[in-house]
Amino acid sequence: MANAQKKDIVSKIINTLESNSNFVVVGFDKITHRTLDDLRKDLKKSDASINVVKNSLLEKAINKISQKKSEYRDIANKFLPLNDQSALLTFASDWITALKKYHEAIKGNEFLKFKFGHIDETIYDQLTLNKLATLPGIDVLMAKILGSFKSPIARATRSMKSPMQKLVYVLQQSSQKA
Repeated sequence: MANAQKKDIVSKIINTLESNSNFVVVGFDKITHRTLDDLRKDLKKSDASINVVKNSLLEKAINKISQKKSEYRDIANKFLPLNDQSALLTFASDWITALKKYHEAIKGNEFLKFKFGHIDETIYDQLTLNKLATLPGIDVLMAKILGSFKSPIARATRSMKSPMQKLVYVLQQSSQKA
């Protein structure tokens, strides 16, 4: 029979998953407490949190939620049972920034990895999460779009100036010869 403490933990996980629709389950192995603390501090700046969870309790929470929501049934079918140690990475608002910060930590540590994620009502596997984390942020994309709007105007202006500049150059050369 399950004890009351484990039931409380499962209900907290359920509340966390239901209140934060954007989350990623990450794997870690052989990392120091200091590394995990530093990662928590970096993620906290992005309004994200990482909490270590026991695989069996996370599986029970996902199975309970899957009775209500079909997308969690897909998670249970594709990714459960979980292996290795797991942590739950939840995002408060801007998930791409926190995902990028975790991806930076992955680059520096071979013992950290993505397992699966649920972002914007879509389920992602490890490879897709790595691709998402390498995409440029919203600010960079907006700057590129604005730059592409500006680029044709700037090229048109330069092309209009170019014939006049060439004419002035030819006239200067001919005046120096004369």
